Amino acid sequence: MKKYGLKVIRFSNEDVDKRFYTVCCEIDMKIQERINELTAFRNVNNIAGEKSD
Repeated sequence: MKKYGLKVIRFSNEDVDKRFYTVCCEIDMKIQERINELTAFRNVNNIAGEKSD
């Protein structure tokens, strides 16, 4: 999955059952981190004159 740019995050059933809000916040944080990584990568490519599409 790494070659497709996918990252796996895991949570125990107990965490999901007992700390659902915290799990959701963690998922959101990971998504935001990934968006920032991809945005930074795209910006670097645009500065270098490469097409990002």
